Amino acid sequence: MQKKKSDIVAEIKELFKNAYTYDEEEPHAYDEFSFVDETVFYPDYGGYIRISCTDWSEQMYTENGWVDKLSVTIGSEKFKNFLINEAYK
Repeated sequence: MQKKKSDIVAEIKELFKNAYTYDEEEPHAYDEFSFVDETVFYPDYGGYIRISCTDWSEQMYTENGWVDKLSVTIGSEKFKNFLINEAYK
């Protein structure tokens, strides 16, 4: 899955060469033994593109049936502002 994420990130870098980008790998907020590895692009015109891999721990798989996943999320500037300023307040 990491290879596929790297391939997607490389393709998006080609499309959005001037986008602010950051990479982050950290424990999952729900389970400290699971990890999220994500790359987020913020194009000049607004919005965002997030590519993330979730690597669930064996416990999360056993207890909940959760499987590892790769996701690509695209959001508008309006939605980004909603998430930052309203959704979790």
